[in-house]
Amino acid sequence: MKRKQDFTARGSVKRVRLRNFMTYVDETFWPGPNFNVVVGANGSGKSSIVTALCIALGGDLGSMNRQTDIASLVNNNTDANEAVIEVELYIPGGTNKTVECNIHTNGRGLIFKVDEKKVSKTELKELMEELQIQPGNMCQFLPQDVVRDFPTMSNQQIFYNTVKAVGDMSLIDTYDKLQSIQKSAEKLEEQLAQKKKEAEAAEAKLAKEKAEAALREKAKKEQEEK
Repeated sequence: MKRKQDFTARGSVKRVRLRNFMTYVDETFWPGPNFNVVVGANGSGKSSIVTALCIALGGDLGSMNRQTDIASLVNNNTDANEAVIEVELYIPGGTNKTVECNIHTNGRGLIFKVDEKKVSKTELKELMEELQIQPGNMCQFLPQDVVRDFPTMSNQQIFYNTVKAVGDMSLIDTYDKLQSIQKSAEKLEEQLAQKKKEAEAAEAKLAKEKAEAALREKAKKEQEEK
């Protein structure tokens, strides 16, 4: 019998529970520690899982190019006026974090909880940043409806987001510093070019004034000789 593999990566998704969310009434998924594949027919709810992860982990619905009304995510085939997403995240050497997102149909918006404690979306995003979970980074999180946007990224954006996705923040810091140095160098070059233009203009003006002075001096001498 093969030994069950353990989770090792901090922030890995261990459990996803969806209640009254889109096509689901009450379903729990248990991803493995490695590569996971969700297989199903069209309309079976594969994209619903991706949408749930995006919303619950601090992403924006608009970035998925799907529904624009958050209340539309509540399953309308039930009498419930609330959908709940629970995501358990692996924390090595400690207690796993459970993120809960409540979605209401009465305009209350999203309510987030971490380990049953209510948090703001800003606080949730700070936790996700700490766990290097980036729903808005297409190099880490690429829903099918935004695949066409991936080729529009520049090489610099792909490099930046790829490095950020793999979690080497020291490279990101170095890259940001190099960008800052490059911008400063470009600004100095622009200032130098401007100063050069001003110097050339001043030299041309001085040369013109000298030529005019020489002409006046010559005309004066000619007048005196007469």
